[in-house]
Amino acid sequence: MIRNDKITVLLDRRQEHDERELRRAQNEFRSLHQQPDGRREWDLQDPDSLKKDKPARVNDEDPRCGPASLQKFEGEDLNSLARQRFQQEQLREWSLQQVNID
Repeated sequence: MIRNDKITVLLDRRQEHDERELRRAQNEFRSLHQQPDGRREWDLQDPDSLKKDKPARVNDEDPRCGPASLQKFEGEDLNSLARQRFQQEQLREWSLQQVNID
């Protein structure tokens, strides 16, 4: 009976070791070959998809926007930052001219 107990303990240890090695090999395989970005559905689940996506249009003359695309709306100003910088520079120059006249 003691011999049988020793054999079962030895077999249990071997089985635990084999299971541990199998789990380690599975985890290593998953980390090397099953990355999330390699999956078929990654385009739907990509957390950075909005950062990588192109804007609807870049300027008023964007060739991707045809006549029926409804991408140009009334009152929309894509050049607002450049226009504001130009207006600020113009206002600064006018102010300097007024100071120099007096």
